[in-house]
Amino acid sequence: RSTETRNVSACFDLPAMENRSSLRTCLFMKFTAASHSETNVDTSGTTQLWNGKLNGEKLYKDAITDQLSALPITRLQSLVEYYKNDDNKISEKEPEKNREAVIWMMLFHSLFKVLQKSLIDQVLSFILTKQRDYACYKEFGCFSPENRMALEIGGPVSPEEASVRFYFYSRLSPLGTLVTATNWSNVLHRRFVKHRKALKIVIHGFKESRNTRQVVNLTSTLLQHTRSNVIVVDWQHAARFPYYATAAANSPLVGAELSVLLQSIYNKSSLWPKTVHLIGFSLGAHAAGFCGRHFENATKQKIGRITGLDPAGLLFENPNASLSSADAEFVDVIHTNGGNMNELEFGRKDPMGHVDFYPNGGSYQLGCTAALSDISCSHNRAWWYFIEALQSTCSFKSIP
Repeated sequence: RSTETRNVSACFDLPAMENRSSLRTCLFMKFTAASHSETNVDTSGTTQLWNGKLNGEKLYKDAITDQLSALPITRLQSLVEYYKNDDNKISEKEPEKNREAVIWMMLFHSLFKVLQKSLIDQVLSFILTKQRDYACYKEFGCFSPENRMALEIGGPVSPEEASVRFYFYSRLSPLGTLVTATNWSNVLHRRFVKHRKALKIVIHGFKESRNTRQVVNLTSTLLQHTRSNVIVVDWQHAARFPYYATAAANSPLVGAELSVLLQSIYNKSSLWPKTVHLIGFSLGAHAAGFCGRHFENATKQKIGRITGLDPAGLLFENPNASLSSADAEFVDVIHTNGGNMNELEFGRKDPMGHVDFYPNGGSYQLGCTAALSDISCSHNRAWWYFIEALQSTCSFKSIP
């Protein structure tokens, strides 16, 4: 990737080019460097492998070349000049560059639509494979669709393979302390008894971890702006890229493991379920739902609140598995990229909480582009809206 970027920069540093072929080559390199990369996956697991290459790679290159060939040489030169400038923001002083930016985006959009269905079909055929059979684990119970603790594609991996970790944060321990079934009382008990603070629990999504920027930002914001202790659920080993279906099937186990930890604290400490607030993003939102229903089945008590940050749509079309208003006393949901996976909308748009918010319509967010490098921008925006709501003294306006 870095070599590719250097080659593109060197191309644009050459003296003014009059040769149409050279111009097309430079622009093609710029386009592919910005929007396409290869992912190589090597694993000893039983899951199907994907090398990241597209069957339509030649179609992809030929389509871009054909589109560039249709442009006059003056337009190609203008596009090269446009990419020499790193500041692509709209400016009244540079209307010509703005027009070039629009033309380039239209070019990209038309190409993207041609390839989008082929790409999605290939990726879905890879990720939507049948997972493991439904199973029961002594400490966490059984996972099946009948008890709303599994997806239709199959059950989760074993707890040992999932390797879920819990980290406790407070203003006195902002770096986080590993919490396990054997040490939680030493870490948590005194704080709950003495301070009666609320407990916020953050659950990340697919291909994320506790060190992901959004998770770190939300954790620090919660500590700074609320009177709460925070637990971050790190299930990165069970949410690895590119195995989305496996990660989705693992989300019930993540919820169950969190539920068992909360049950232990509830039974032996002064934790009040109504003071527990689960905050989950994408697959993590559904993991929060699984936690809520697992906890209620075991204790007959509901978790106080669940906030779903753009809950994932793919594989959660069935409300039997999806986060729902039945999973906590209060469930609120922020939809930022809801819709159809064929349009690369990663969230579930159907209402599923007591209150559902749809910023800017709930599918696409301002400032997000159609570039492949920006593909999850609208989806991730749910993190930042929630963080901003905690930090800002101004309320978001909404229309019922």
